[in-house]
Amino acid sequence: MIKEVQGLRFWAILMVIFVHSPIIIPTEYSGVKNAIWKVFHTSTGVELFFVLAGYFMISSLEKLNIDATEKKISTKLIIEFIVKKFRRLAPSAYFWVFIALTFSVITNNKALFLEPSVMAQKFFSTILWFRNFNEAAQPTHLGYFWAISLEFQFFVIFSIIYLVLGRKYTLYISIVLCCIQMFYRPGGGMSWLFRFDPLLYGVLAYYLFDYVGRDFFAKIFTHNYFVKVSLSLLLVLSLSAVLTAFPSYPNLKITISGLTAAFMLILALSRNGHFYTENKILASVIDYIASRSYALFCTHILVWCIVKYFYSVININNGKVLFISALIAMFLASEFSYRYIENIWVKKK
Repeated sequence: MIKEVQGLRFWAILMVIFVHSPIIIPTEYSGVKNAIWKVFHTSTGVELFFVLAGYFMISSLEKLNIDATEKKISTKLIIEFIVKKFRRLAPSAYFWVFIALTFSVITNNKALFLEPSVMAQKFFSTILWFRNFNEAAQPTHLGYFWAISLEFQFFVIFSIIYLVLGRKYTLYISIVLCCIQMFYRPGGGMSWLFRFDPLLYGVLAYYLFDYVGRDFFAKIFTHNYFVKVSLSLLLVLSLSAVLTAFPSYPNLKITISGLTAAFMLILALSRNGHFYTENKILASVIDYIASRSYALFCTHILVWCIVKYFYSVININNGKVLFISALIAMFLASEFSYRYIENIWVKKK
């Protein structure tokens, strides 16, 4: 694993966690939160995840050498590829959405876990990989599984197109779709639930990097330590500020987010140390959080709601204690998910 890519995963999950943190932020700090949100809306961490997913997807597909392989064998390879992705995403997503359904039924706490009938709809739309469509019709605070559904939808559809049309035409289609989505996206006001173009930017970043070569990017992105730190932080902050900087351009701002994330990926692939550090303590923190980024994504909001529920049962109203407890519970749950759900299935591949 490229260490700098781990650095991008680290930033991506921190951005996602931060954008959802108002669920547990103490009310006395809501003013600080609102001030930050006027400039930074870090839901664009998802763009970074999508760009990475698109890059590694096409990297894996290229290794299959579909264009030079008999169609029957190619079809089997694509099916195996999709199944592998399913086994990567499904166990954790299915487990935690089942936990959400269970709490909805046994607690009947509609504010935290939704109406049981509504949560059942969320459950089945998640296991069928159409959660983004469900959330578009009925958005909720537990709707973050939409991103997992969209990613899997993209993997399936893109892989089939790649199999049928080959590399060349798939690349052309990717470019055309990226251009179209600068100005139009399906879904109307909920189009952000269908923003698959960052995945395509990951694909295009792969081909650009492969065509130009790492040596070229390594040379032009060679900087001293101060410049590297400044540039990497500027890019993270810029990615976080895109949505608030372009409020009147709902389609273009997602395009800008995707392009920014793709540039960050190119920078990371040059391996010049922009998104990683030689400090062993900081590096271990980055590696730990990055390796558990999917587990953290699956658990964070749900676990926070569970902590809030138990605090309400025992009548503890200390916002700071709740905040700290929710974060600790999130890391414990993600560690459990990483070790005993996610990793077990990875080893079975």
